[in-house]
Amino acid sequence: MDVVNIFAFFLTVFVQYIKILKRVGIKESLFILFQSRPVQISQVKSVLLQEKTPSLQINEFIPNCHYQHLRLSNGAKKLLTTENAGGNSIISESMSFEVLKRLFGAKLIATEMEIEYKIPNVPITDYIIQVEETKIGVSVTRSMKWPSTSKYTKLDAHKLLKRKLSGVIKSNTNLKKPYFEKQILHIWSPSASVTEILSQVWQNEINDDLKSNTFVLITTAEKNADWIFWNIYQKKN
Repeated sequence: MDVVNIFAFFLTVFVQYIKILKRVGIKESLFILFQSRPVQISQVKSVLLQEKTPSLQINEFIPNCHYQHLRLSNGAKKLLTTENAGGNSIISESMSFEVLKRLFGAKLIATEMEIEYKIPNVPITDYIIQVEETKIGVSVTRSMKWPSTSKYTKLDAHKLLKRKLSGVIKSNTNLKKPYFEKQILHIWSPSASVTEILSQVWQNEINDDLKSNTFVLITTAEKNADWIFWNIYQKKN
């Protein structure tokens, strides 16, 4: 094989590689990959849009830089700079939208403070997106344990899933108007081992009534992403 043919071969491989990365959502040093087995994003989207079907999907978030250096979508920027209902979840919610935007082409419809409820002081939805013609609520949480060196257990996972899935149902029934058809529970996981525990507990210990029609997305952010879990947020000058 001469030099020209070798160059052409590697160029073809590189182009195909880039096409694959685009399908799973790559942009500005950020990889969002589905784990375990090859999966088409269109298949995952199809599951998401099935209103009555509960589902759990796992993917991986791999930034090669701090979030301030990512070229974020307008929706992610809005969540990053808009007041929420309190807490230290601005970054995790903003990055959550960025993941859904890149994977499913989600559009931001409403932020946390733009959603109205019948009664106060109950679990609420973090933001609302639209995927194709379907409006979907999104609740974001982080499967953290303090201190960070503590072992994450099945009991920890069960408590988190029960509390958050119950909160999704309560939020759905307390809306002033039907803002959306279903919800995503987006869980940020700090390691593959925590993700595996969450997945096993959801499959084996959570009943169908609690799962309802909620689409659970567990995103493992094990590399270069401490700022998601500890809300290391700095406004740009």
